[in-house]
Amino acid sequence: MNMDSNKIAVVTGASRGIGSELAVLLADSGYITYNLSRSANDSDKVRHIECDVACEEQVGAAMAQIVQEHGRIDLLVCNAGYGIGGTAEFTAAAESKSLFDVNYFGAVNSVKAALPALREVQGRVVLVSSAASPFPLPFQAHYSASKAAICAFGLALAGEVRQFGVSVTVALPGDVRTSFTNSRSKTDDGDGVYGGASMRSINKMEREEQQGMTPQYAARKLLKMCTRRKVKPMYVIGGKYKVMYVAQKFVPARLTRWLVNGMYGG
Repeated sequence: MNMDSNKIAVVTGASRGIGSELAVLLADSGYITYNLSRSANDSDKVRHIECDVACEEQVGAAMAQIVQEHGRIDLLVCNAGYGIGGTAEFTAAAESKSLFDVNYFGAVNSVKAALPALREVQGRVVLVSSAASPFPLPFQAHYSASKAAICAFGLALAGEVRQFGVSVTVALPGDVRTSFTNSRSKTDDGDGVYGGASMRSINKMEREEQQGMTPQYAARKLLKMCTRRKVKPMYVIGGKYKVMYVAQKFVPARLTRWLVNGMYGG
């Protein structure tokens, strides 16, 4: 097994949206780029390995294949994820567990499988969370919690792997215009109990998503996180979300929650 002279990037969930755009940008930047997902990327610049990130065995086999072929992994971007909407009370436990299996444990599985190779080259891990982490959204409680878990995992992981020269950073994008909106799993169970608030909230949020930043813009910001020499622990993507993130550090939490609940509480 020889070590490839090109840097190797692995992006999970790169079949569409931000992940797809980022994978192409990385390929254009000289990386041999792999998409680990159940569906292939449309670009012939990106290599695809069919993989369910929720399955630890599949992720391990995919990473082993890449290392066998190239001898290295320089960059891991954990982007795979999806959303669910509805009341926390009436969301089925199986559905919320499935969400965490992909959004959180999918990232954990990927990091665990890639770290031995990343250590060898002092590589980088980029974890894609969401602005819903610092600003948990009503009627998206489980999604917000899964993204908050990613932030906590990333910050803790960074402290563990810094001794090996491996860097870890977390991205918190705001609203992005992608198919993520249409693929969200939604339930109106219990909506009547809540006076229709859950569906009003979700509909408002989805309208705002479709007016958000383009996936190309978000991917360019992520590319900088992937390629700059040094990274901060966390980056917020999207102008108004940066302002909100900074502002919430200086105002009482009660006020922040009052504003978020007023916007999305239905």
